[in-house]
Amino acid sequence: MARKPRVYCPGALYHVICRGNHGPRILSDDADRGRYLELLQDTRLRCDCRL
Repeated sequence: MARKPRVYCPGALYHVICRGNHGPRILSDDADRGRYLELLQDTRLRCDCRL
């Protein structure tokens, strides 16, 4: 069963985590981590949000 959608409140703070099923790491090396951070930065700028 899927979880319920998050409640969105403008100006609220959210704690977001990323992990694989059953808790393993999803980024296996520095190249993966670098690409993830690039995508996160691009999204942050496009969506005008703070991280």
